[in-house]
Amino acid sequence: MITDKYGNIQYFLESHEPFQISPGIPYFPGESERCVEIPFVFSSIGEENKIIDVGISLADPSYFYGLLKLLEQGRELHACDIVPFSRVQNRFAGFDHGLLNAIHFSRQDIRSCSYKTDSFDLVLCISVLEHIGFDKYIESSNTVFDRPLHNYSTFPSLYDCKEDEKALQEMIRILRPGGKLILTVPFGNGGVFSTKDSRGRYAMHLEYNIKKWYQLKTVLPISMTVHERFFKHTNLLGWQEVTKSVNFSDCIHDDEYKENGVLCAVILK
Repeated sequence: MITDKYGNIQYFLESHEPFQISPGIPYFPGESERCVEIPFVFSSIGEENKIIDVGISLADPSYFYGLLKLLEQGRELHACDIVPFSRVQNRFAGFDHGLLNAIHFSRQDIRSCSYKTDSFDLVLCISVLEHIGFDKYIESSNTVFDRPLHNYSTFPSLYDCKEDEKALQEMIRILRPGGKLILTVPFGNGGVFSTKDSRGRYAMHLEYNIKKWYQLKTVLPISMTVHERFFKHTNLLGWQEVTKSVNFSDCIHDDEYKENGVLCAVILK
């Protein structure tokens, strides 16, 4: 389950050494942002014990493997999603059922959840925030989301989309003082885009730019600290760490959206 693409997850969890990309060496050209996000997340986790993952049901299996490693370390893992975990457990059929059953799953919308204030030491929200507000769960044998079979004809303005702010406020509310939120979102020129899912339906999502990211951060209390890192993908060099002011104008989306950048942040309460 551990691959070179995602690094040694167990090592990151035990050493807490920060994720780094060696300068000048191509880092997985053509791969998705998961090869950056997954090692970033697990290298950013410290000794936090009570953890919640937001949006677990459709998590990448390698990321899910890392979550189960947290359980093996004796940590308390909670999870919430609008998709019932039972609907997608076949995706994780190869994992230890005892560990799966140890996850405290709750079907909830993170924009308005029932968790008590100051409940968790660590909140994880990995490539989820950009989807919030666009998807609606449905009971269907063919799909878990009420998505169209044809691409959208119109898209909302990026800066009018505010459901991510509601979600961030709730995640901060349930995070205890001194706790940590680890957050990743697609980053680039900014906009609202769509992708075709595995069922041939279209899903709308946000791509952040620096203006949209700053807009989101306005909901954070001034006392909170944000550590952010930016990564960009090019066909020749693969993924490279860049500054927040880097030019993404050379990243052009075709009919099929592909992430050209990712923002990884650690927010301390």
